Amino acid sequence: MSTDSNLCPKCSQPLPPDAPRGLCPACLMAAAMETEPLPASAMPAPEPEMLAKAFPQLEILEPLGAGGMGRVYKVRQPHLDRIAALKILPPELASDAGWVERFHREARALARLNHPHIVQVFDFGEASSVDDRPPLPYLLMELVDGVNLRQAMQAGTLTAREALAIVPKLCEALQYAHERGVLHRDLKPENILMDGEGRVKIADFGLAKFVHGKEDPPPSAMLTQTGMHMGTAAYMAPEQIEHPQDVDHRADIYSLGVVFYEMLTGGLPLGRFPAPSETSGVDPRLDGVVFRTLEKHREKRYQSAGEVKTGLEHVYTAPASPSTDVAPTLLPRNSGCNVLAWILVSVFFCLLAGLAIPMVLYFRAHSHPPVAYQPVATQMCDTLNQVATKVSVDHTVTPNGAFKIEAPHGTILTVAEQKDIIVPPGGKLWCRAMMKSEGTPSSTLTFLEVYKESTLGDRYFSRSTPGKMYGSWEWREVVVPVSISRNETLRKVLVNVSLDGPGTVWIKDIRLSHEPTP
Repeated sequence: MSTDSNLCPKCSQPLPPDAPRGLCPACLMAAAMETEPLPASAMPAPEPEMLAKAFPQLEILEPLGAGGMGRVYKVRQPHLDRIAALKILPPELASDAGWVERFHREARALARLNHPHIVQVFDFGEASSVDDRPPLPYLLMELVDGVNLRQAMQAGTLTAREALAIVPKLCEALQYAHERGVLHRDLKPENILMDGEGRVKIADFGLAKFVHGKEDPPPSAMLTQTGMHMGTAAYMAPEQIEHPQDVDHRADIYSLGVVFYEMLTGGLPLGRFPAPSETSGVDPRLDGVVFRTLEKHREKRYQSAGEVKTGLEHVYTAPASPSTDVAPTLLPRNSGCNVLAWILVSVFFCLLAGLAIPMVLYFRAHSHPPVAYQPVATQMCDTLNQVATKVSVDHTVTPNGAFKIEAPHGTILTVAEQKDIIVPPGGKLWCRAMMKSEGTPSSTLTFLEVYKESTLGDRYFSRSTPGKMYGSWEWREVVVPVSISRNETLRKVLVNVSLDGPGTVWIKDIRLSHEPTP
């Protein structure tokens, strides 16, 4: 087989120099399984006959996949002889005002942007449905014939050279959007598309925010409400987690930094993460660029995407010298947890008015008996079923103190909170709860998760991996150990229930305790 660098190593077809992983589009798609499988919680897809009636001006060619807020089909516009992508809001969500508003927001965001590195929108609106169903919101947009960045990385970690070719294009697209008052707020590998000719495009502006002008929706239409955080938490800036209503364009800079780090190292910047040069052999001067995008405080980050691009250009135009960049004030994360564990923070501030459930807290020093239980009032997220998550919390507490959580599409829900916990040195913080699942598919995985934040600003996440539960099961005690590395005061501890698919979970007797290590 030819070793020509301009040929695909698998099929020997010509390819652009910067093609991801050096494969042609066909081989890359095959390696990455061209379309993502539908989630277990997805509802049945609309029948082709129904789509044909709703969109008579289009030829429906084939389904391309499904995501969190829509299904995508490959279509053809006969009058233009153009192939496009049709994104529709499934009928089961079209009657939900929150989902419709989010869908329309993506359309409005894309419609005002015309940039070579942003997916172009051709048309959007609502198509008349059939069988007395609500109108079908749709978005007709450019079809990027390729893969997303996640698929490319799964096929084989991208080289540093390829990452360095992609990031400047992302910077240009973000700078363009920010200058027009549009924030993405959900930048991640799944939303970065690459075609066979090396073109890079940002997609999925479903969480876009208009920062000025008349496009801001009224408070009643805002999807980022108390108790619900928009975005994928592994890529979210600290302020996007703490104060989602007070987010500006610098949150996208942080997300870009996470993507950049992942492309260079193959991992996420979790815990005490190493510099990119330590794991990928890139120029150490790049470390300063990446670290600055990942600053915990947005005032210390690059203040624009254009500055990030300039920083990269400076690395390769300035003479090599010892780096003078200062490491950032990192946001520590539990290096042992995976992406799913990080996602629990996406809805952790569930402090809406609702059911107050008892939570008991006690500590035990090395030579002292446990302190008596101290009831602490906590609040449940009782209005999540009014927004896009479709989560229902049964406020009818049973005689044994249990309450029920129903999640047709999965959820991560904060069920208890405790503030200002003084932890003696040594030992661990333990979270225990009794849990039961009923009528839950065997494919659904349930966790009890704990988020802790110290007064120093450190944030960590823990989940009981040995206690993960599939499907339905009877009452059992679930335990989550939380490591304490030093004498510290915890400003906040949150207990979360996580379901990665549809299911019903009961929970009771939530307790926190500190116990010494044997």
